[in-house]
Amino acid sequence: MAEAAIMELKDALAATFPEIFPGQDPTVKKTMPRLQAAPGDHSTNPNYNASTDPHVAGLALDIILLAWVESERKLAENLVDLFVYSKAAMGWNAVIYNHATIDDFGGPKPHSGPDPHTSHIHIQWPKSRAGTTGFIGGMQNDLTDLHDRWANHRPLPND
Repeated sequence: MAEAAIMELKDALAATFPEIFPGQDPTVKKTMPRLQAAPGDHSTNPNYNASTDPHVAGLALDIILLAWVESERKLAENLVDLFVYSKAAMGWNAVIYNHATIDDFGGPKPHSGPDPHTSHIHIQWPKSRAGTTGFIGGMQNDLTDLHDRWANHRPLPND
């Protein structure tokens, strides 16, 4: 079961961006869950260890936005910027997207893990801050503005 912080962000994104969350993969036009708190399928990864997966612990959310689709990459980059700006209120400890990571120790810096996260934003909370709630109120105007610009093909804040 996802922790409160993950559920608050997931619910806010689904409500603010209904045309994409949930949505379809634009490259193959198939329905796919774009807000994934549960662990993915790791059946082909012999090194997968569920005991260290933050998704299994309810501490992470994957926001599926494809880096190779320009409109999705731009939206993802702007969401990451908003998450960084709101870090103190949100309480997350790591955000990874498109070969870069930002964490409690700073960033952005190159992400050195095996998954470059080009298909999704990974946002994660430590157990001690995963119960954080109430942060969306301070972000909602920015989320709504970002949605309106993105949906109407207008320049996004960091374009």
